[in-house]
Amino acid sequence: MAAGLRPVALVSGEATRPARFLSRAQVLLVDCGDRALAVTVDPSRVMKLESIFAYPYGQLDSLEGLDVQEINDVATLRRRWRIAMAAEAAGCMAGALALVIDHVKARWAFGRPLGAFQAIQHRLAMAAETAESSKLLALRAAWSDDEGDAALAAGFAQIRIAQFTYDLHQFTGAMGLTLEYPYTCGRIGCERSPGSSVVVPRRHVKQPGVPGRKPQHE
Repeated sequence: MAAGLRPVALVSGEATRPARFLSRAQVLLVDCGDRALAVTVDPSRVMKLESIFAYPYGQLDSLEGLDVQEINDVATLRRRWRIAMAAEAAGCMAGALALVIDHVKARWAFGRPLGAFQAIQHRLAMAAETAESSKLLALRAAWSDDEGDAALAAGFAQIRIAQFTYDLHQFTGAMGLTLEYPYTCGRIGCERSPGSSVVVPRRHVKQPGVPGRKPQHE
C-alpha cells in the first residue's frame, strides 16, 4: 500500500459495514478489536448508501481482490480516532451555536427577540461553554497525542452533546422540524455512525441496514 493515501474512512468490526465518507476514501481503516486493517479502496467496489445523516455513506461489497494490510499499532489508531471525533464534534457544535444565535436574534416573540429572554440566554451560555470546552480539549489532545487527553476530549463531547443538541434544537422551534433545516439531515457531532464503536452516544445507532434512525424523544 502506498504511503500517504488520502482521504481515509474508518469503521469498527467488519470491513464490509457501512462507513462514513467511504465513497470518497482511498483507504479504509478497520478496527477489528485485537487488530486493525488498512484496505486500499477500489471506488468501483463501493456501494453508496442512503442515510439521514449529513454525511455520504458507502459499503464495500467484499474484500476479495483488494489490497489488505494489517496494522500492528491498534492503540494509536483508536487514540487518534478519538481525537478526530472530538475535533469534529467541537467544530459541529461551534457551527450549530452560530446558526442558532443568528436565529434567536432575528426571531421575535412577545414583542422582542427570542435571545432577549433570560431562560434562553442562560442555556445559550451553557452551550457556548460546552462548544469552547470541547474545542480546547480537542486541541490539547491533538497537541499531546496522549491516551488520557484523547479519552477526556472524546468523553466530554459525548457526555455534553445530548443536552447541547436538545437546547439548540428547541430554540429554533418549528424550523428544527422542517425539511430544509440541517437538523433533519443528521445530528451534530460525535454520533455513533454505523460501524463505529470508538465514541458512542446511545441514541444515534441503527441496527445493520441503512444508516441512521429517527430521532427519539427522551
